[in-house]
Amino acid sequence: MRIVVDLNRCQGYAQCVYLAHEVFRLNGQEALTYEPNPDDERRLQVERAAAACPVQAIVIDRLDGEEGDETDPPPYRHNQIFRGPRHVLVDIDGIRRLTRRA
Repeated sequence: MRIVVDLNRCQGYAQCVYLAHEVFRLNGQEALTYEPNPDDERRLQVERAAAACPVQAIVIDRLDGEEGDETDPPPYRHNQIFRGPRHVLVDIDGIRRLTRRA
């Protein structure tokens, strides 16, 4: 499993940290860090965290060769968990602003 967090969308509500604290962490009050390739044992926690995100900033991707039953419903809100390949847009100017501050 691979996860991507749209840090431009993330508002720091930390629901993901509460539901999957072994995968998501807050450094300070707003800087989110996360494990991009957590163990499959954490899948349910990560899916719940993605569903609970108020701004839907978390995308869950299957890695090549991963198996899964596409008929299983997500643990919370239906159609809120992203499965399969997705495109992620990156705001390069936003990243440049963040790296200048660091």
